[in-house]
Amino acid sequence: MTKESGLYKKDELFLTEREKETMALDSETPVEILLKLAFDPSEKVRALVGINRNTPEAILIELKKDSSELVKRIATYSMGQRIFKNKENN
Repeated sequence: MTKESGLYKKDELFLTEREKETMALDSETPVEILLKLAFDPSEKVRALVGINRNTPEAILIELKKDSSELVKRIATYSMGQRIFKNKENN
């Protein structure tokens, strides 16, 4: 992902790595925070955002462009799971 992306917000979160990881996985984390975490320098934090079931598709699409192969794969998998579940429910 590039920091020039239209979704990037310059203001950083001043949290510990552990706090960011916890928030990235928490299903109650607001979308605005997930968006900031999606551009975190930590590959692990970005990957955890991709795992979060409440991460919007637009953020997953951005994560699929990440420089990290792990983050890209997780975002792709998460999007595939959503498509699969939607087909099951129809």
